[in-house]
Amino acid sequence: MGKLPDGITCTYNYRILGYVPIDDVVSITNMINEATGAKYSNFTEFCQAGGIEFNATEAGVWNQSIPFWEDPQNATANAARTDKLLSAYANLLTTNTSSQITADVIGHMQSLPTVANLTAANPPCYYNVKECAEATYGCKREHYGQICTMCSAADAGCVKRPSNFTFPTLEAAVVATTTPSPSTSTSPPTSTSPPTSTSATTTTSGASTMTMAVGAAVASIALSFLMG
Repeated sequence: MGKLPDGITCTYNYRILGYVPIDDVVSITNMINEATGAKYSNFTEFCQAGGIEFNATEAGVWNQSIPFWEDPQNATANAARTDKLLSAYANLLTTNTSSQITADVIGHMQSLPTVANLTAANPPCYYNVKECAEATYGCKREHYGQICTMCSAADAGCVKRPSNFTFPTLEAAVVATTTPSPSTSTSPPTSTSPPTSTSATTTTSGASTMTMAVGAAVASIALSFLMG
């Protein structure tokens, strides 16, 4: 945030200008709740009253919906829905009124730029799309998505690369490797090894022999006492 893309330290940049409740966009908050005679305040109230916003099969077959979502797979209808979204946001800023957003929050929102302003702010497509640099009629940026579209004729908005422009050939990135520096190590001083298991066995055997010898001496004294 707050930094423009340079391809190295910043890849992309964005600003949140505002938002609009989807309930306002699809006009749920303009529908009348027959149980109360007033408009629905939100989607929850709409559902609790038995309303269905959209219903379709898993195969994508449309069953029923509110008017906004009718003909969901039609490109023209989808474009119209996009226009309604933009109009709803513009109306939000103009009226400073929403069923779900307070006026002080709306006051911080900003207007959307025009498509023409976005296109002027973005680089020509031939700068970052090789196909556009090689296209006969160039490419153009369209709509708010600003996606580069290849032109099939010399239409308005189509931009061809200048004759003195060559699309750069970038070298493949290579992972840098580092070689560890040689180092010398000093062997630790030789220490006296602890007693081995053989020594321990020998010590144990010696103790057993001593015990046996003491026992023999006691037995010898007892025998002498009895014989004496």
